[in-house]
Amino acid sequence: MECKIEGLTAKQKRIADVLWSLDTMESVENFILSLPKKDMIDAHGILSLITYELLEDDVAEKEKAVSQVDSSE
Repeated sequence: MECKIEGLTAKQKRIADVLWSLDTMESVENFILSLPKKDMIDAHGILSLITYELLEDDVAEKEKAVSQVDSSE
C-alpha cells in the first residue's frame, strides 16, 4: 500500500517516510518522542494525515467492492 501526502516540506517528507517505515505504534511513539518539539508537532500532524489517507483509501476500496456486488446482482 502506498500513502501519498502532498504539500510536505522536505523535512516533513523525511519524517513521514520514517513514520511509514515503523512497524509498531510503540516505535512510532518512541520516534516522535525523540524529536525536537517543533518536529514532534509536525510528526503528530503527519501521523494524522497518514491515518486519514489510509481511512480514505479503505472506504474507497469498500465502496468499490459494494458497487461490484451491486452491479453483479
